[in-house]
Amino acid sequence: MAEQDAIELIRGVFASPLPEGRARRVVFWHDVEGSFSDDFDALTEQGVEGSGGRQVVLARADRGSVFQLKRDILRERADCDFLVYTPTPRDFSEGGLQGNWLADVELVAEHFQADKASMLMGELNASAAARDAIGRFGAFFNAQGRRAEYLKRMPQTASTADVATGVVATLLKAPTALVEDVVWAWLSALHKGDGDALLAELEKFDALAALSALLKGRIGYAGDPASEAELAEHLLMSAASLTLPDAALKDYEVHIAKQYARFCLNIVRDWLGRSDREMLYGICRMVEAELNLPEKLRGLEASDLVDCDVFPCVSEAILAGLMGSMAQGADRSAEALSVRQKRKDLKWYKRVAPYYDLLAAAAEAEAFYRGHAKGFHEPSARDAWSAYTSDWCSMDSAYRAFCTALDACQLKAEDVPDALRDAAERLAEREEGLYANWYLPGVNACWVNLAEDDWNDRGFVPGIDRQRDFYGLRVRSGFKDFKRTLVIVSDGMRYEVGREVARRLEQETKGTVELKSMQSAFPSVTEFGMASLLPNSQIGYDWDTGAVSVDGMPTNNSAEREKVLRTAVRNARAVTADQLRAGN
Repeated sequence: MAEQDAIELIRGVFASPLPEGRARRVVFWHDVEGSFSDDFDALTEQGVEGSGGRQVVLARADRGSVFQLKRDILRERADCDFLVYTPTPRDFSEGGLQGNWLADVELVAEHFQADKASMLMGELNASAAARDAIGRFGAFFNAQGRRAEYLKRMPQTASTADVATGVVATLLKAPTALVEDVVWAWLSALHKGDGDALLAELEKFDALAALSALLKGRIGYAGDPASEAELAEHLLMSAASLTLPDAALKDYEVHIAKQYARFCLNIVRDWLGRSDREMLYGICRMVEAELNLPEKLRGLEASDLVDCDVFPCVSEAILAGLMGSMAQGADRSAEALSVRQKRKDLKWYKRVAPYYDLLAAAAEAEAFYRGHAKGFHEPSARDAWSAYTSDWCSMDSAYRAFCTALDACQLKAEDVPDALRDAAERLAEREEGLYANWYLPGVNACWVNLAEDDWNDRGFVPGIDRQRDFYGLRVRSGFKDFKRTLVIVSDGMRYEVGREVARRLEQETKGTVELKSMQSAFPSVTEFGMASLLPNSQIGYDWDTGAVSVDGMPTNNSAEREKVLRTAVRNARAVTADQLRAGN
């Protein structure tokens, strides 16, 4: 503690050897602020030991007869050391000497200057410019624990503002004395209901005015520092004003400090990087409700809102607007995909990511629809096959992505406003209609009309690889190139899913992926499909039992299919997925 440091310094002065030519030591201790008055009285009771065993007399110049004190020093106790405590400054000017009975004694005495502010300045690594502020917060700095916490946040104190900020940051238990941390700590405390306790602490150490000054000077907030709603409205609306159009800010001017907007936005984005960002989410929702912000944003164009990431409701307004428009048939596919890409890197995106996925899938489907508005017409079955594998299947991909996203959206239904949920449902009705009533009938009719004659004449379409030739074309042909060939059979996988699997494999592995297609055996059911993948010269069917055979060998289960495989490859295996997962 500072007072202990001063006492130890005093003891050290009297314990040190006398200067050459001196027979005793007389020291005047000037404590202009009276910081050590009580400590000096306590020291008087304890006593001070002088070097060489001399007695040290402790006397106060502000109590009793100064003339008698002078007689004691010069005559009656001239063999003793003296420590004279005075709350007056050391002043040998003409005015200072007038009426000073001890001036001649002090002129030849030693001088000791120690007050709490001076000693604290050294402990706090503070410059002279901070002296008055340190004295003003004397009650705060009186505890060693608070001084230690202050130093963690303010290792160097250069100004009055540094002292005030450091004191406030310490009382609020902010991580640092950065304004971002102070505002975060204070608004967090208000939101958690700890504001009253901290207000009491701030008032106890005369630091509430310092907090108010900091909020006004750094973020432009001049309202009641204890009002969570007002402070949050000011911070968030000022931050959002940088990226919202004037139409969205009308009537909110009282909550906005434009000249501090950039710093407010920095505070918000810094908070979004903290582990307690969910608290900020709650504060944002509170402000949105207080200011009726969702209603204000409704009707604004997505392009007006796309850059704003302060409020969660901005994404919801963008999504609801685009989805509602697309559900009515508007061509906004390119805009929807562009907006989603821009919003991906902004805050709060993950909270509504399934809705953006839904929007993107719908945009892909709508783009496909407009690109094939004339329907599906090809000159031959082979051309239709090629069109599907290279282009038409992308509609299946978009629809599958849409359904996946819709399921995810329904799981988050309680966390989004009714307007967004309703817009998603209307969009789902449109996309389901496109897929079920336009795409599937159109593609199916085109294929059936072109392939029907070949089915009747041959049972397959010539010129397209057949499933029953799979073993010869894909497996046997690779014997000379590969030590081992692995075939994974996924029953019922659609072509567009296989295309996505191929894309992912190429992205995520070092392998080379080639995607090809084959027309299935007819009828295209599992029993015939499984048999067709095996080495075969003839596939048989028992009309009585419904059993399918290959070259007279049954193929009803994995064990039977393995036997067929071993007619071509001696050590071949047919393993189920369950057996594979159970293996080592």
